Amino acid sequence: MKKAFAFIGSNQGKISCTAQFAHKIFEKASELSDVPFEYEILTSNNIKLDYCQGCCLCFRKCICPTDKLDEMPTLKQKLLDADFIILGSPVYAHQVSGQMKTVIDRLSYWLHLMPLAGKPGIALTTTASTGEMEVLNFLIKIMYPLGLKPVGAYSTHVFMQGKFLNEDELNRRVEKAAQTLSDYISGRKNLKSNINLEETFQQMKKMIYSNRIHKPGEYDFWVDNAYFKCNSFQELIDKKKIERG
Repeated sequence: MKKAFAFIGSNQGKISCTAQFAHKIFEKASELSDVPFEYEILTSNNIKLDYCQGCCLCFRKCICPTDKLDEMPTLKQKLLDADFIILGSPVYAHQVSGQMKTVIDRLSYWLHLMPLAGKPGIALTTTASTGEMEVLNFLIKIMYPLGLKPVGAYSTHVFMQGKFLNEDELNRRVEKAAQTLSDYISGRKNLKSNINLEETFQQMKKMIYSNRIHKPGEYDFWVDNAYFKCNSFQELIDKKKIERG
């Protein structure tokens, strides 16, 4: 069965407006999809995530020593297992939350590996006033080097903790996001590369090869996964699709 997964960088758990936003999207997509799918929403308060220590071992050997001390491997596996991914964060001071930034910091070496290639993703945020574009643009920027194809970015306004400001606005955006999710998860739409993914792929290919002596772990990943044999990111998407069956 196909899987959709949302990571929400909020410690508010079930009362998080961003988590509720994602839940409404998943519920509506379940109604619209031609095929059943599983979904999971993980908020940052429900997983132990420590700060990046800045040791750079992940860049050199693709190993994070902090993975032995917290639950980051669990989050990584959920991302790898998912067929569709939502990354969501409330607006904190015109940026993502500290919890979301911690996850991105810990995944920094993934930004050189594009391990989520072939997966569509949606960026999600909520705000009581402004800053939604800064957060959405940042999440989209992060999605590309992860290998995710951003297929939507949605925000909605909140009045207070756990309360939405405009139900009509919320429902319109839930409907649109859910339709997109259901189209991809059911196979009505096929994932295609775009210029941002192609440029990122070619830049990474040059960088990984140039740094193969100093960062052998990343180079080995590209070799082991036959990335260098792909002339384009679209070729990599097609390769991943075949591997997943």
